[in-house]
Amino acid sequence: MTILECFSVELIDAVNRWMIDSCPENAVRLDRIAGRLPIEFRSRDEPVFRRVALGKKSVWNLLGDECLLEKISSWTLSEDVAKTFANGVPPKGEQGVIFRIDPTEGRTVINLARLLESDGFRRAVATHAGAVNNLEYGIGEFRNTELEVLIDCKSVHPDRIVSFGGYSGSKEEIIRLASLQQFNREPAPEDQEYLERCLSESKFKLGARWLTEQQVQDIRKRMEVRIDSLRLIKKIQNSSVDQ
Repeated sequence: MTILECFSVELIDAVNRWMIDSCPENAVRLDRIAGRLPIEFRSRDEPVFRRVALGKKSVWNLLGDECLLEKISSWTLSEDVAKTFANGVPPKGEQGVIFRIDPTEGRTVINLARLLESDGFRRAVATHAGAVNNLEYGIGEFRNTELEVLIDCKSVHPDRIVSFGGYSGSKEEIIRLASLQQFNREPAPEDQEYLERCLSESKFKLGARWLTEQQVQDIRKRMEVRIDSLRLIKKIQNSSVDQ
């Protein structure tokens, strides 16, 4: 198979359409066409990450059901890319979650990160550029900045959560709470100066931030009793419906 046969105009168009609009129809089309590619472009050797924004109720459904139903979706080889995707931490009222799955989990539809780095694919894109509509808005705009891999994953277990997104209090709120805890009073001017200096030296990031994996594990431990109760309630509800 020649390079132009391997990297056909149909494939380039399907990749470009997906990069412009990651809708289900484009995912199905790309899945069908990518099936003809060599295995190196339909596999991965590293974990991949995905950022999702969930409503507060959805988070408890996820933890109670032990899985998040998925379909063909976009993942990235970079945790940093996942954390900055779609402006990073979702706005207040939504819960940002970062998942990580291993190479053995899910089916790799197409490894776009590997494909877009291929000299053969780049030459094919240059050859077929005139036959692909809106190339400048897909492959031409995004290139390989997202290190993207398309995964067909039927479910994702909550154990695969490596980070939650959230917001710290304001500097004033943190200093007030610290003063109440340390001095048992509202912050006086000298307390304010001292605590501001402590906050600055701590390098603590105010505002939106992603929790570390260890912090996620600590949260899960504190939530275990509540999660077990939620699963029991769901089990009882499902049993009553089946009767």
